[in-house]
Amino acid sequence: MSCVWPVIPDKNGIARAHKGNTVKLPCNMTQATATSVTWLHTDEPVSRLTYIYENGRVYKRPGWRFAIYNANVGDYSLTIKYIERRDAGIYRCYDQPQQRLLQQYTISVRG
Repeated sequence: MSCVWPVIPDKNGIARAHKGNTVKLPCNMTQATATSVTWLHTDEPVSRLTYIYENGRVYKRPGWRFAIYNANVGDYSLTIKYIERRDAGIYRCYDQPQQRLLQQYTISVRG
């Protein structure tokens, strides 16, 4: 069984994935002094892709395709499994409550 690495954005912030790939969008708490982090996707309602860190815990909308795995070590990278065409678009990671943009990426999906 072979290991498949996630697609990550290039130096221009663009992640080029094929349908079914896993995509990882980096966002680290070391970039801010925030008490929470929120991920937003331009084509989806805000509530669908909101991930908030508060008091050492991550709160997120239920769903197995979207996840943050290492929040306890300050890594709030968003991992999207089995990417679909509807997942294409711009993703933004904000600190809260300042609403400061930490990272912005574009995902394109082929296939």
